[in-house]
Amino acid sequence: MKIIEVLPNDIFTECHRLLITGSRLIDVTYAAKGFAGDVSLKYIFISGSEAECVEVRTHLKSTVQSISSLCVSATYYENVIRDMTGIHFEGLEQDYGRRFLIAGEVIESVVE
Repeated sequence: MKIIEVLPNDIFTECHRLLITGSRLIDVTYAAKGFAGDVSLKYIFISGSEAECVEVRTHLKSTVQSISSLCVSATYYENVIRDMTGIHFEGLEQDYGRRFLIAGEVIESVVE
């Protein structure tokens, strides 16, 4: 799988490039990196038998450009990631109202 690292403000442009060349989004994942609040977001696209991963490294409670206007399925993933990490997705097309929080709460020690 080819990994393309981009800055938070460049995610929209790179994902748009992949979509117009025939790739489709199949998954969005996130992983915490250590205890300093670093997070890695990975948008995984596939075209035929080739997979590409657009990776954004950011921090908890930061702002990342949403790709939900490009790809409707990203709406679900970005809502879940926002609820679990506090990352704000600028331009998120549909807000599910924090429905993915366990018992409606965020563990403050994780998000701060």
